[in-house]
Amino acid sequence: MPTYTFSRTREQIRDIVLRKLGALAAGETADANDAELIYEALDLRIKELHAMGVLWFKVAGALSDVTITSGAATTNAASDVLYPVTFQIRDGTEDFDVRIVSHLEFQSIVDKTDTGRPEVVLYSGGVYRFWPVPDANYTGKLTYQQIGADTVAATAPDVQVAMMRSLCALIVSDVADEFGMPEQKIMRIRAESEMAERRIKALTALRVDSSTTQAEYF
Repeated sequence: MPTYTFSRTREQIRDIVLRKLGALAAGETADANDAELIYEALDLRIKELHAMGVLWFKVAGALSDVTITSGAATTNAASDVLYPVTFQIRDGTEDFDVRIVSHLEFQSIVDKTDTGRPEVVLYSGGVYRFWPVPDANYTGKLTYQQIGADTVAATAPDVQVAMMRSLCALIVSDVADEFGMPEQKIMRIRAESEMAERRIKALTALRVDSSTTQAEYF
């Protein structure tokens, strides 16, 4: 029977990267300092790509209650919030939509001291800022996209299998200078990493039927 599911632990990805860098031969064990460099680069790349719109399968939308205090225009967000998706305020037994706005739209509000049930919210720097300023205590109902989690020892990273090869190419590029690669080889590695990033973005494109899907190379 054919198999369709497999995974690579972060240690296996580390070894693939180190072999491409010429820092690990067959049968050798990775140096601890080299391993930490690879793990750091891997975690940073996963978080960066996730923030750019490459949504890994395990980083699903989360639900959370937000405490909104009367007279307080701001409240702190949970530490794992990448960005809010929807926001509602529960008033009694009813839920009212709160519009998530940009800095520009929030700054265009003339009187930010108006009070009432909040109608808009700005998320910035880990803080929710409401307008009007809450006139009572409310409970906010939030859905949000979480920040990509750090990798864990002996565990497969939160990365689609089809993206693994391209992700390894990106990590090689990220640490090439620290491993003293010749400049000519670094240029070739950087060119490969640019194509790898495009492949990852194409692989994450939404596919819902058999029609042609446009992959965005940005």
